[in-house]
Amino acid sequence: MATFHQDHQHVHQDQFNAESIDLRNSTFERLPDTVGQAELVRRLEAVLRAVEQAATTGALDPQAGRSIAGDLRGATRSLTRDDRPDAAQRLRTAIEALQAAAPLAAIGGAMATIWNTLGGAS
Repeated sequence: MATFHQDHQHVHQDQFNAESIDLRNSTFERLPDTVGQAELVRRLEAVLRAVEQAATTGALDPQAGRSIAGDLRGATRSLTRDDRPDAAQRLRTAIEALQAAAPLAAIGGAMATIWNTLGGAS
């Protein structure tokens, strides 16, 4: 597989630079049941920062970005109170809003679901 390097490339004002999002520990699989609350909060906060940056740069509609960010903040607060059902509902609402705001994300999400169903990486 070829490696694509973005080193020293100019990113236009209307582009979202994914280099600033750290997804190295992300997978399309469920996290282990033993994952701690602090790790879930850390991951949600990273996603929140990415959503805020996307809205700021115009890669995501600002109004949609504020709504999604609000749901992510609420999910984070719920997790810190150990209210997983509320956090899950808020996260689901944020996912649905992001999919509506960014059709490519919805396509990617559908592809990830199919990929995972097929057994993922072999």
